[in-house]
Amino acid sequence: MNKKELKRVSIANIKTEWKTLIEQVKHTDIKFFIAAEKFNTDIMVLNIIDKSKIDKISYRLFINKEDYITQDFTSDSMKWRTGALEYILVISKSRWYEKSISVDKKSNDMLSKFLGVDKDYVFQALASLQRQIKAKKLADKHKVIRDRIDERMKDVPNLPKNFGTWINEKALFNSRYIYYNYKTKEGYCTHCSSDVKVEAAKHNKEAKCPNCKSEITFKSIGKAKKVLDFGKATIIQKAKGKLIIRHFDVAKYYGEEYRNPKLDYVELQRYFCDKDGTVTSYEFNNFKNTGERRWCEGIASNDMYSLYYSRAYDFSETVLYTSNLSKVLKNSILKYSGLKEFAIYKNNDRFSLNSYMKKYLEFPALEYLVKLKLFKLVEDMLKLDRYTREINIKGNNLLEVLGIDKTQLRTLQKINGGLAELETIKGAEKAKLRLSDNQILFVAKYSRIERIIKASKYTTIHRILEYVTLQSSEKRSIDNTLGDWLDYINYCKVLKYDLENDFVLFPRNLTESHDELASLIDDNKNELYNTRISEMFESLNKLLSWQYRDSVIMVPESYDDIVKEGNSLKHCVGRGIYGKKIIEGESIILFLRDKNEIDKPFYTIELDAYSNEIIQCRGKGNKSMDDHVKSVIEKYEKGKLNKLRYVEVV
Repeated sequence: MNKKELKRVSIANIKTEWKTLIEQVKHTDIKFFIAAEKFNTDIMVLNIIDKSKIDKISYRLFINKEDYITQDFTSDSMKWRTGALEYILVISKSRWYEKSISVDKKSNDMLSKFLGVDKDYVFQALASLQRQIKAKKLADKHKVIRDRIDERMKDVPNLPKNFGTWINEKALFNSRYIYYNYKTKEGYCTHCSSDVKVEAAKHNKEAKCPNCKSEITFKSIGKAKKVLDFGKATIIQKAKGKLIIRHFDVAKYYGEEYRNPKLDYVELQRYFCDKDGTVTSYEFNNFKNTGERRWCEGIASNDMYSLYYSRAYDFSETVLYTSNLSKVLKNSILKYSGLKEFAIYKNNDRFSLNSYMKKYLEFPALEYLVKLKLFKLVEDMLKLDRYTREINIKGNNLLEVLGIDKTQLRTLQKINGGLAELETIKGAEKAKLRLSDNQILFVAKYSRIERIIKASKYTTIHRILEYVTLQSSEKRSIDNTLGDWLDYINYCKVLKYDLENDFVLFPRNLTESHDELASLIDDNKNELYNTRISEMFESLNKLLSWQYRDSVIMVPESYDDIVKEGNSLKHCVGRGIYGKKIIEGESIILFLRDKNEIDKPFYTIELDAYSNEIIQCRGKGNKSMDDHVKSVIEKYEKGKLNKLRYVEVV
């Protein structure tokens, strides 16, 4: 339909006889009155009058046997509508053609001839024709899409001949069983296809096959009637310079014929990746809700990040086929990614290929981490939505990226350290602590370096780890035990106990001793809080006090000062919980004041006593920072706190 040509057609005037007809049937439920005319030999024009607006044409439909379009005159400006009349002439609980009549016999005859139907059924036939046209146009559109997809799929190479074997061995690595007869102790290993003798077999018990030495799970023939294992598998191939990433759901079924399990794998996603990183995705799904299952276009995207998203399938973690990677990745956007080395390291374990590719494109130094065999660090990075402070992605070299020296890098390599180990190494270096490789691994796994730094003021690293391990239990982790011990030490300091005495420093029952001192302090908290905070004032004041133009950051001299601050600003810093956090070494409270009103509370700052990072800064009524206060706090962090990261100040 040529809109410009159609728009030039004069709009019919409302004839007197039409108005007369409308007046005659105004008390009926007829809603629309239709006058037909010919535009040319192919196109009919239907002028539609709404009974509620009989002085003008409300709609004008142009239709032939292949297309239709409607002009809508119901608003101030004409609009083109491409929908069928059933979506334009909407009537509650009725169809438009049930409430419509022709304005005259001529219109009815023209429609009857155009549609080739009896004169009593012209509007039903018109609605049917519009549905047929719509279906044809949709079918034509779908064909264009199908043809476009099918043409793209011609580029997909055949799978390697050993792909099914690889899936069985790698993607379903844990699908290995020994089916056994509990009476005869005779079994069959599904991995090496051997009959074996088993003595200590127990249903669902893990063991090793006596023949192939593979890790297996015992399955009693009488109990394991149906066993179904699932997995994810991915292969990267190349065609016409593009990488093609192919994701498969895999399954293996063991029924009564456990000697001949059924292996199935079905491909559900494909990504075509150009050299510039542009991605086109496809999914094997219900095509346009037609019921036809075939390749469909996925979510459109311009980059590798689209690999994260799917309408229907989750391949966030998968096992990657590695045999062809050297050849496939050559001269591609991933040629220096280290992907093959990392996938070989993961061996039979799933990992997020999507995350790996995304991280590499954001952070090309990932290649060097893989080459240095820092695989655990890479694994940790793949789990992060954003990078932690331990990783400087803007670093000019790997040492700058990690924030360590060559000696520390060798240590990290030796222990295959991740982010926790890296943080431990850096924290220990800053605190001038010497940790053995095993101690680094222990701290990273069970606790946090800042807590170890706190405790190291009173004893050796060896004794710290030995003591908290001894005092921990299944119900209380090592890290929680260390936290309780640091609380206990701070209680001892408040109560003036001699921490150089091992009997005091290492109580036989930490839980009981911790609770006893906590109760004692709670009974005398105001006096003890005042004493402890007053003792801390001199060192804190020296390290943390600061002035910038008219802004001053002060250290409170007593717990009473903190209570007054909270009462004045009507927030919670004056409550006992903050006094407890201060004497337990968890928090430091500071006051932000205007130099010209130095005694008037303005904003209160809470610092993390481990890292010296700001936890919160609140004004009157718990008001958040305004732009001015934010700028002051940012300058305080840059000018003062950043130099004190993880430096013990109390």
